[in-house]
Formats: sequence, structure tokens, C-alpha cells
Amino acid sequence: MNEQENDLTSETMEIEYTERDVQEMREHGIAEDELPHTGIHKFRRSRFTVKRSDQKIKVSMYLDADVLDFFKHRETEPNAAPY
Repeated sequence: MNEQENDLTSETMEIEYTERDVQEMREHGIAEDELPHTGIHKFRRSRFTVKRSDQKIKVSMYLDADVLDFFKHRETEPNAAPY
């Protein structure tokens, strides 16, 4: 394992969930099968992490036609960013 991989995987994090924490999650509408067990949970970074700046992320969204028309029209103005 090289030094860079060691830096990524050496950080560990512990989170402790109490019964009170779990109850608050229930009150906020989290499904029963998604609730964590009480106790200490240990996490560490994966050695396969990728910097967010190196990733391409697909984003889809719905826009009203008038919003899209606004940005298409704005693109025709001088020094405007593409829509």
C-alpha cells in the first residue's frame, strides 16, 4: 500500500447512537428498517475514494418552459453564458 492510500484509509470515525437518537429519528419519519442499531458504529474511508473534482455527476431536473425560454434568450445576448 502506498503512502497516499494509507492517508485515505487511516482516518476512522466513530458515531454512537443512543436510544434517544433512534427515537428522534423515528419521530422525524425515518423508516424502521433504515434506523441504526444503538451503540458505537465505526467507519473508515474507502481506499477507492475519488476526488469530487474528478467525478462527472449527472443532474436531471424539470423546468417550466418560461424558465428555459429565459435562459435560451439570454444566451443570444453579448458575453452571455450558454444555457
